[in-house]
Amino acid sequence: MAFKLLSLCYEDNRPVDIDQYEYQLATSPSLSSILVPVSQIDYVTNFNAKAAIELAKGLAPNLSRVHIVEESTGVRFNPTETGDPQWRGFFQNRKDEHRLHGGNLRSLSLSSVSLDYFKAWQEQNAFATLRVLQLWDVSENVLIAATSCHIPLLKSLTLSFPGWDAYDKAASAFVSSLRPLEAIRLSSGRKERTFQAAIRHHGKSLTMLSLLPRESDLYEVIPSFTNWITQIRLHCTNIRSLQLSVHRRTLKQESSLFRTIRGISHLTNLSLRLICDNDMEEQESLLNALDYPTSEPGLSRTMLQNSALHSSLLAQAIFFTVAQESSLQRLTLDIRCTLYPKRVAGFLNWSCCRWRCLRASENRIIVRELEKDENCSD
Repeated sequence: MAFKLLSLCYEDNRPVDIDQYEYQLATSPSLSSILVPVSQIDYVTNFNAKAAIELAKGLAPNLSRVHIVEESTGVRFNPTETGDPQWRGFFQNRKDEHRLHGGNLRSLSLSSVSLDYFKAWQEQNAFATLRVLQLWDVSENVLIAATSCHIPLLKSLTLSFPGWDAYDKAASAFVSSLRPLEAIRLSSGRKERTFQAAIRHHGKSLTMLSLLPRESDLYEVIPSFTNWITQIRLHCTNIRSLQLSVHRRTLKQESSLFRTIRGISHLTNLSLRLICDNDMEEQESLLNALDYPTSEPGLSRTMLQNSALHSSLLAQAIFFTVAQESSLQRLTLDIRCTLYPKRVAGFLNWSCCRWRCLRASENRIIVRELEKDENCSD
């Protein structure tokens, strides 16, 4: 549920004291998590995002998770736009009743925020207690500023930013400045420097790595993924969970990729987003030719060729290929396809589906279809 104090939204740029009832709700010891949607509308001044900083400082004593999200208004969030009145606190002529005690913030998620707003969090020393930090669609300036932040307790980092070289350079410097992390999530599109910083500075401590791209970068080809997996295997010796997005390839390329993944010996959880484009029909691929393990004779090549778009069999095939030398217990396969319906039979069942394979015993797995992703259309 969105957190929005209506008395902190003004249409006439004349701030007044916060409604007393809303203040009691906002500073309640029962409040542990808030999601603050922010939109920049010309005739409305909204102080909710700035109020969230005050609450996290200790006004809400048990507030541990804060999410600042941009509402889809077509205008990027800029909480310090020129002309806005300055934030003077919840009350205009007196100090807040509660004593600030440093706060209990553990998780902070910021989406499309301005540099000034990011610095406002930094100036309040809000990062000192963070375990989880998520920066979505951030600017180069925010990435540069983040490098100077002191985040001694951080365990998990999520970064999403455009694939331009300057952004990649700034993000890699930020990642390199952090103490060893346990989990890193990167939007993967062509961010070589940031990837290298992640595996070289945090490889020994990482147990989870996600390289899933943003939806806008979904079909961007990453030509060096097999090389990336090789580096993950070498540097991330304790990796347990891996999330990847790959394009369908030829049989040789696909076999090389999945056999490289299975070389990650401690891997137990693999999430794979498989992108199928219009060239798939003309390519020999793992879907049509795979040497299946003898432990699962039902997965015969004939069966697969007779149902070329049977994605559940593909999920099983990938699972057994990866599991041969690894500790894989779970595979989640998310298939995204741009094949035209008139060219491929069964398109609607194949175009966007998700499967999960769970190991039941050494030679048997349980396969079930998951609900379609919200970004998939029927």
